[in-house]
Amino acid sequence: MQRKVYECLLREAAANATKITGPTALSFDPSHAAGEAGSIIGPVTLKTLDTVSVASQIPEGVTAVDKAGNPLDLSSLGNGSEIYLQVPETQAAGTAQFSAKTTSAGVPLGMVWDTPRTSTQALITAKSTTKEFTSTAHIDWAAKVVNPAPPVIGTSAKDQADGDKVIDSRGGTVADVVTYRNLVPGKQYRIEGELVDATTGKGTGITGESTFIPSAADGAVEVFFKIPSGYAEKTLVAFEKLFEITGTTPVATHEDITDEAQTVTVGAVPTAATTARDGSGDDVSDKVLPATGGTVKDVIAYTGLTPGKEYTAEGILVEKVDGKAGEVVGEPVRVTFTPTAARPRHGRGHPPGPRLRRGQDPRRLRDDLGQGGCRRRAQGHRLRTADGDRRGPQARAHTDDARADHSGSDADDARAHHACAHDDGPGADDAERFPGRR
Repeated sequence: MQRKVYECLLREAAANATKITGPTALSFDPSHAAGEAGSIIGPVTLKTLDTVSVASQIPEGVTAVDKAGNPLDLSSLGNGSEIYLQVPETQAAGTAQFSAKTTSAGVPLGMVWDTPRTSTQALITAKSTTKEFTSTAHIDWAAKVVNPAPPVIGTSAKDQADGDKVIDSRGGTVADVVTYRNLVPGKQYRIEGELVDATTGKGTGITGESTFIPSAADGAVEVFFKIPSGYAEKTLVAFEKLFEITGTTPVATHEDITDEAQTVTVGAVPTAATTARDGSGDDVSDKVLPATGGTVKDVIAYTGLTPGKEYTAEGILVEKVDGKAGEVVGEPVRVTFTPTAARPRHGRGHPPGPRLRRGQDPRRLRDDLGQGGCRRRAQGHRLRTADGDRRGPQARAHTDDARADHSGSDADDARAHHACAHDDGPGADDAERFPGRR
């Protein structure tokens, strides 16, 4: 009897169109998918005997969509529904969870339940009923691998002393500000630089180096170069290379010999020359002062000073006896002036200068030929910066043409002798005039 019932049920089941293989009233198949941010990832596919609502835990910015990328309503999905995720390119790595649950999945009478992975006899539903089913799925994604922009550096060199682009002829320090972009914050880097001769294109051997850890991708760091003496009138260009701290191949370079921003100039060594004459007239060849007194006009022509920097010239008259400097006559005079960037008209300036007081012993202005002596008046000048800086090389000039030759008379025979010490910064050629009155 039992055998006949079984055969009857089997014939009924075979006649039914619906056949489910295994206990799959509710499931996701596949239940896992993975991909990379910046794309549509999936699917996970819902298998169900009923229409169900799918709960989800999806990070902000990520959207559940269908295959075409249209937003998907998870509240009502049927059998075969595919779930994808739209993940933005900038989204960090993450996971989305899905969960489906139903308590109304009807199991029809005569349903054949077969488990092909297990060697058991097929089961046939003898009674229609409902049962609670749950199933979960998840979709993972990795952060998008973006090729970072390559590091870039630029430089701007200047004199550390005053911020301009002219270095003292005696030497100085170049401060090169290296700007960078696209570095990895928290990673250690090294910058190596060398000053290159702009004329020859060859390195000078003057180098600088700095190591740093950027706190942001973009920023700046300074590299310093110490220039010794011996580079007067040279134009130098800072070449820089950026390395990872242990690397031997630069990740960025800036080596443009025509870039004005990374170029500095070393000033010329100063020179000076002077010419003294009688200042009572316009005859520049008149070297004789009247015995009763007069004015000495002395022109100091100089080169190599720093334009815009204030200087002080000091002038004195010194008695010259038998070719040697004797006593100082009169009071020293100081004149302050500022050279300009270009040569003044006619190459001369006209500041006031030292004066000799009237009433000094005239015998000190005469050649005492009867005694075989030779007393001559000499004028000296010292040039320094207004702040008193007298460092640097001496620039001297001598003039031996300021001689009066009046036979048989007590004429003054004046010869000018000048010594100029001054700050030897670079600059324009210029000249200053110093008149003095006896």
